[in-house]
Amino acid sequence: MLLTSFALYVSALAGFACGWRLKRDEAKVHRTCLGACISMLCAFILCRNGLSMEYIPLLFCLSGCSTADLIAFEIPDGFVLLGLLSGLVVRSLKAGILPVLLWGLLGLLVGVALVLIGDSLYGDWSFGMGDAKALGMLGIWLGSDWLDMFFAAVIGLGLWGLLVVLKNGLEARREVTPFFPFLAVASVSALAGLW
Repeated sequence: MLLTSFALYVSALAGFACGWRLKRDEAKVHRTCLGACISMLCAFILCRNGLSMEYIPLLFCLSGCSTADLIAFEIPDGFVLLGLLSGLVVRSLKAGILPVLLWGLLGLLVGVALVLIGDSLYGDWSFGMGDAKALGMLGIWLGSDWLDMFFAAVIGLGLWGLLVVLKNGLEARREVTPFFPFLAVASVSALAGLW
């Protein structure tokens, strides 16, 4: 158990470091610290609920994507590709290849639909193709827990937006908020069975 916890925390820190390294030219201290906190929170939730080392690649990808999205509002394709491939291998051994691919496809289709709808309604939309691809990756890893994770992330983002508007007034509603950190925390919470 101690070795598993150590490995999960190291994976989260490594993902954070890689995400920061990719976007360090644009890094702001408070966003970088928030990326580190989200990475450690994800590792803590996984360790606290006794999940195994098979989630190390996912945690690495979640930490890296969250940090890069917080810093530069961009999700690097390398993290998503690593998450897709490792998720296909790990999850196919347990659930079979067809259900895993179908959940990944569902995640990708919902993500692409959100991008298209958001672009047509709002023009400049902060939910981009990186988020859509990441939803496909999370669909592979989470399977049927994907829907719970998605709705929890949307609710979390909505509550965050409400707090920003209450604090800064209505002119703050056009402020861009990265979505992936909400997805990361909701994903590990779904894996840990917190809902």
